[in-house]
Amino acid sequence: MSRFVSVFLALAIAVFAAPANAYLLPASFLIRQMAERRAKAEVRDCVVQLTVEMDGRDDQVDERIYVKNPERLRLERDLGESTSVVIEREGKRAEGDTNAVKITKNPSTELLATLLMPKGREPEDMAARTIAVLQGLGIETKMVAITIYGKDARETAYVIGAKPQETEKPQLWVDSTTFLPVRLISYVDEGGKKVRYESRFFDYTTGVGDFFPRIIENYRAGKLIRRAEVADIKVNQDLPDTLFQVPAG
Repeated sequence: MSRFVSVFLALAIAVFAAPANAYLLPASFLIRQMAERRAKAEVRDCVVQLTVEMDGRDDQVDERIYVKNPERLRLERDLGESTSVVIEREGKRAEGDTNAVKITKNPSTELLATLLMPKGREPEDMAARTIAVLQGLGIETKMVAITIYGKDARETAYVIGAKPQETEKPQLWVDSTTFLPVRLISYVDEGGKKVRYESRFFDYTTGVGDFFPRIIENYRAGKLIRRAEVADIKVNQDLPDTLFQVPAG
C-alpha cells in the first residue's frame, strides 16, 4: 500500500508535556464531553458506505457499516467472491461470511460502536460505559496528558492512558477543541504475543453534525492495513435490530 501517506505527523514531529503546574482535565470530564456531543447530534443510527484500500489487495474494496444506538455495529465487506461480516453488540462480537457468522473472542481494535454510540440513556451513563470499555483495553483512564497532531502539527489532543513519551501504552486521543476521538492504540494477544493495533480518525466533516470520521486508518504492528474513506452516509434510517444479532455461543 505504497500510496498511503499518513498525515498524523505528531508521531514524528513532536510530543510535549504540559507544564508541571498546568491543570489537565480529567478523563471522566473528557469522555463526558464526548458523550454529550454524541447525544446532541440526535443520531439514532447510520449507514455508511466506504471505499477501502487494504494491504495485500491491488483493487479497492467496498464496505458498508451500520451503526445503531445502543452500541451496535455491523460491517459488510464486499470481497468479490464473498462478503465478510463483523457484528458488534454491547461488547459481544461475531464474524464470518454472510452465511456463517459465528461468535468470537477476538476484541474490537477500533471501538467504533462504543465511541459513536455507547450504551446509556444519559450522557453520564454513556461516559461511564465508555470508560469501562477503555479500561477493559488496559487504558489507564486516570492518566491524562496533552500532545499535538495533524497535518501541520497545529492541533492539540488529550491523551488518555499515557504520558507523552509513553507511545507504546494503550491510549485514546481526544481532540481538545471538539472532544472527538482521533486516535486509539490497543494490544491484542495473538499466540501469546501482544500485537499493537492502532486506529486513526480524520476529518469529521461528513455533513451530519461531525458524527462520523471521513477517513479511518487501521494499523497492525506499525503497518497500515486498511484505509477507508466515506463515500456516502445516511442517518436515522430506523435500522432493524435483526441486523445486529450475535449468535449464541
